[in-house]
Amino acid sequence: MVVALAAGGVVHAQGPGLGPGAGAAPSPSAFKKPEIAEKAERIYRKITAAGFYPTMRGLAAGTGIGPGLTFWKPRPFGGPIGILGTVGWNPRVLLLEARLGRVPSRPGKIPDRRFTLEALTTDPPEGPNHRWFVFLEARRVDILDNRLYFDSGPQGAIEPARFTGTRFLEDSPDAATAHFDVEIDDADLVGGYHFRRGLAASARVGYVTAETAFDPEEAAMPGLPSIPGVNDNSDFARLQLDFIFDRRDVRNRPHRGVLLHGTWLRMDQRGGTLYGFDRLELDARAFVSTRSRRHTLALRLIGTRDEPGAGRIVPFYYEQTLGGNHTLRSYPIFRFRGTRRLAFSAEYRFSLLRFLELAAFYDGGKVSGGIEALGSQGYRESVGASARWVSEKDVILRAFGACGSEGWRFSGSGTFSF
Repeated sequence: MVVALAAGGVVHAQGPGLGPGAGAAPSPSAFKKPEIAEKAERIYRKITAAGFYPTMRGLAAGTGIGPGLTFWKPRPFGGPIGILGTVGWNPRVLLLEARLGRVPSRPGKIPDRRFTLEALTTDPPEGPNHRWFVFLEARRVDILDNRLYFDSGPQGAIEPARFTGTRFLEDSPDAATAHFDVEIDDADLVGGYHFRRGLAASARVGYVTAETAFDPEEAAMPGLPSIPGVNDNSDFARLQLDFIFDRRDVRNRPHRGVLLHGTWLRMDQRGGTLYGFDRLELDARAFVSTRSRRHTLALRLIGTRDEPGAGRIVPFYYEQTLGGNHTLRSYPIFRFRGTRRLAFSAEYRFSLLRFLELAAFYDGGKVSGGIEALGSQGYRESVGASARWVSEKDVILRAFGACGSEGWRFSGSGTFSF
């Protein structure tokens, strides 16, 4: 933005009547804009030279974007050990994160604070000395006003949350929901290796604390206390393995290529025997476009299966979900939860202008297992259309409308759909 302001100021200063021999002195305001831009640029350079980078991005699923500040020093001690710190905030979420070690990054670029292999493989670290990484990570995320879609029948029997009427509204009295806050603290050791461009693996081992707190007025709803994880504070040991094969042409706005991302996760409750499960997940995506890349067909398939340990169960806050801005888009985020998930999406994307993309999409999916009241009671569908403000390699903003069995939902997002 600073560079753009500076560039705009230079063009303005060299406009008609301001060149050599123009015969008229420039007005006092002619150089005011570039002076402001230059001052802003000097301030920005001082801030970044000290290792601080302002950010504006999504902080947690379903909470919207928020301002933040990242501190990044790749070699503060002269060796390969780097320091990364992030703070982000909006009215619904607080994010604190720190990393110490050989943090994956590219020369001259700050690392993606949301550490995922997908964020690295299409633009991996440069050179063989940057292919492997290992670091310690500590993170805290506080999220307010989450929703658990829930209902109860006679004698408090758990039933599916159902909605009536022709138009769905999240805060409608017909929407059976319970509101809760969640706090997650974790400490992990993370290591991985980039075998080649688009091929990488990582391992994560650590300790997680999760605490949920429900609205006091809703905590006594019949049947709610029987859902595993309600008003709970539990510690977990975590072991996670990820493998990714990524041959997309661009990560955030692909036109061609495929992605395969597999995850195995084990969660064991510490100090208790109620919770514990293994998870297998596969995320497969494919993109096909015409030679001009104006027409693109995008496909995605997600499959997840949780296997609880002997005599153990999965707390609701770790169950897989459907709904939101990426899956079953006519339903709100976290609308359906379960221990098994299958989701499919197909999009036809048309580049109308260089900065404007239109899309028509279909979403389908179901969740099952666990507490059936949180499941989708069969296969659900959404159809809709979207308009997107795009750059060459990213989706800056998208707005969409989608229709499903619970009516229409309109929303927007500052990120790509998949």
